[in-house]
Amino acid sequence: MLRQAEPATTHFYASPVWKKFGGIMKTEKLIDTSGLEPATKKWVESVLRSWELEPHHKKLLLLAAQHFDRAQNARLVIQRDGAVYSDRFGCPKVRPEILIEKDSSICFARLLRELALDVELPETPRPAGFVGKSRGKVV
Repeated sequence: MLRQAEPATTHFYASPVWKKFGGIMKTEKLIDTSGLEPATKKWVESVLRSWELEPHHKKLLLLAAQHFDRAQNARLVIQRDGAVYSDRFGCPKVRPEILIEKDSSICFARLLRELALDVELPETPRPAGFVGKSRGKVV
């Protein structure tokens, strides 16, 4: 269950992940953010401080951060080299980074939607998706 983190005074007794280090209460590192950009790492840490996440939500958060970084890196390559290149026959081709940026941005948005950090959870779960030619009919 996803919920806003409680203040540290009450949260300390409810959570086994707190440690005493140098007179200051700190949390154990539950996800590895070593491969992330510094700004993305700060965002992940702020989300972990602000929200009390289940272990599977922490994995989704890490995946979202990785996809965000991948999209940003692809965007930098596109800005540097352009969106199109010429193949060996001189025909213009779309750079592969365009697809990487698009796919990573979509994955990031979907993972954020799945985490639902900015909205209240609905009373009922989302309806099932639509499949094939059954437009308008919930499968």
